[in-house]
Amino acid sequence: MTFFKGELNMKKQRRLRGTSVLALAFLFFGLIIGFHVETQAQRGVKRVNDRQVAQIIGSIERRSDTFRRSLDAALDRSRLDGTYTEESVNEFVKVFETATDDLRSRFDGRRAVAADVDNILNSAAVIDLFMRTNLRQRQVQRHWALLRNDLQRLATAYNVALNFNGRIQPPGIVTTHRAYRVNDAQVETLLRRIEKKSDAFRSSLERALDRSRLDNTNREDNINEFVSDFENSTDALRRKFDGRTSVASDVANVLVRAARIDDFMKRGLRRQTIAHRDWRNLRPDLNLLASYYNVAFNLDNRRGMPAYSPIGVADNQTGSKTLFTGTYRLNTLQSENARPTRN
Repeated sequence: MTFFKGELNMKKQRRLRGTSVLALAFLFFGLIIGFHVETQAQRGVKRVNDRQVAQIIGSIERRSDTFRRSLDAALDRSRLDGTYTEESVNEFVKVFETATDDLRSRFDGRRAVAADVDNILNSAAVIDLFMRTNLRQRQVQRHWALLRNDLQRLATAYNVALNFNGRIQPPGIVTTHRAYRVNDAQVETLLRRIEKKSDAFRSSLERALDRSRLDNTNREDNINEFVSDFENSTDALRRKFDGRTSVASDVANVLVRAARIDDFMKRGLRRQTIAHRDWRNLRPDLNLLASYYNVAFNLDNRRGMPAYSPIGVADNQTGSKTLFTGTYRLNTLQSENARPTRN
């Protein structure tokens, strides 16, 4: 009897041991699955497999090249040839191509996420707005439509909501606290470029004025004050961007001051100078800055741009006003300084 009881106990122990091993196996398997799911969630959930995403990205790269060539040809045959608008859209395309290259690099490294796709779509929305309002040639429109279709496929693959009516709606990203439509790195890069080009323009303008008929005149004082005011507004934008408090009205202040310099460069200096070249290099970046912050006007389209005055520009997001600083002058680029008349 004791023998049978011992045998039964051994059988129970074997069953319990087998059950424990099985439970541990399920637990281990569950941890693996959980780790895999968590890792996939960190990388961004895709609705399709990697091979299909690779095909979509490859198609975007090929059609981007085709669209670039088609756009160049269309611009050369349009009224925009040689204008600042042409330079601006070329800059938009460069930003888009950079975002595409970044996605390719991160996808190849298995690090691509929805935010990378969002960057591409944000830059594409700017081009889309240009294509709907400026160019009507069939070939370039067809090439853009094909590229748009691929971008829609990419958005669907990464579960990113897309509205190509000029607005981007990234999923799961709170945009109410961010005034710009691109990521922080893109704004940072643009601001650094504007600061560098502004310094170059300031230096070349000073040399051009010293060799011009405006040297030591009131008009030289005026344009120098406009440039200083412009630099102060870009410095203020930089400080607010670094503090993550920049808004559209800060960019509006920069553009209002840039517009006065722009008017001077068109008619203030009679002959072409290095300063003209430096201003042409800076100008597209200022228009791009307006696009980033969804400002309705820029240096090419001034409809709605406030006059230069101490009156603030109301910000659409906060309803607050940012006061302009500086001295108000009337038509100083067209006449002598108003101070003698005032006195």
